[in-house]
Amino acid sequence: MRFPKNKRRTQARAFRFTERALTSLPPPDGNPVEWSDASTTGLRFVQSTNGKCRWLFRYTLGGRKCSMALGPYPAVNLADARKKTLEAQARVANGEDPSHEVEKRKADISLADFVDTHFIPHQKAAKRSWQDDVQAMRRRILPLVGRLRMRDISRHDVARV
Repeated sequence: MRFPKNKRRTQARAFRFTERALTSLPPPDGNPVEWSDASTTGLRFVQSTNGKCRWLFRYTLGGRKCSMALGPYPAVNLADARKKTLEAQARVANGEDPSHEVEKRKADISLADFVDTHFIPHQKAAKRSWQDDVQAMRRRILPLVGRLRMRDISRHDVARV
C-alpha cells in the first residue's frame, strides 16, 4: 500500500491488515498514529513517534470505552493479534472484561519477582543510591515475605517486617 506524500493523513485509517501493508505504512509525523483493521473489529495497530509499534484491542463494555494491549509488533504477529482479539471479543460478548485477567496475572507474581522486574529498574532510574535500597530489601524484607504472592501479603506480614 503506497501513500502519496500529500495525502498521507487524509486517507482513511482503516484497511485490511496484511504483513506487507503494515511494513509499508508511512512513519508518523509528530503524533502517534492508530490504524484500524477492516476485517477484525476492535483490532488496532499503533505507531509511536519513536518508531515502535504495538497492537491494541478497543472495545465498549457497560457503556465504557476500554482498551487492552495485545503486545508489541513484530514480536506479536498479525495472526496472533487477530487470535487474541477474537478471544477478547468472546469475553466481552459474555459480559466479562478481558483486561481484568491481565491485571490478575500481574498481581499473581511473588514479591521477589516484583522486586527484580519492577522495583530495581525503577530505583536504578530514579535514585543514585539505588544500591542501598536494593541491599536493604534483599537483607531485611525478602527473606521474610519474598516468597509470598503480591496479592497474599497482608497487614500482618507488613507489621512483622
